[in-house]
Amino acid sequence: MNNMLSRIRFLPVLGSAWVLAFGAVAKSDSVSQMEPPPKLPYGVAEVLKLSQAKVGEDVISSYIQNSGKVYNLGPSDIVYLKEQGVSERIVNQMLDQRKKLAEASAQASAAVAQSQPAYTYAGAPASAPTFAAPGPARLRGFPRWRPSMISTVVSRTG
Repeated sequence: MNNMLSRIRFLPVLGSAWVLAFGAVAKSDSVSQMEPPPKLPYGVAEVLKLSQAKVGEDVISSYIQNSGKVYNLGPSDIVYLKEQGVSERIVNQMLDQRKKLAEASAQASAAVAQSQPAYTYAGAPASAPTFAAPGPARLRGFPRWRPSMISTVVSRTG
């Protein structure tokens, strides 16, 4: 009987150790499954959200084409998107987006270059403009100056 009582007293201690040991293993498994998502490049989280919401691939494809964003995907980003269920078609389109935007930009700049006239340097600088000095100002209603007028003014004052 005494032996039975010691076993009963030991049972809660054994149970607690069992819960702690196996609870920690179960907890570590759930933590590894609940890892936070990696820091995704700009714009990738929106595409992932659309894919997880089961939006059709054609809609996601149109979103990528019209977004005007360049998706800088690295190898770890591609693996993560694949694990999250994003289709290979969508990942490939995100990778091709940089090339498509570069081609569109090159076409636009070529069109602008064709529409603008080309200016070339002739070699010799243009001469500076020359200005002619204006003639003497004349007020209307007053007579023109004549040397005889000075002699008349001098003789009157003197």
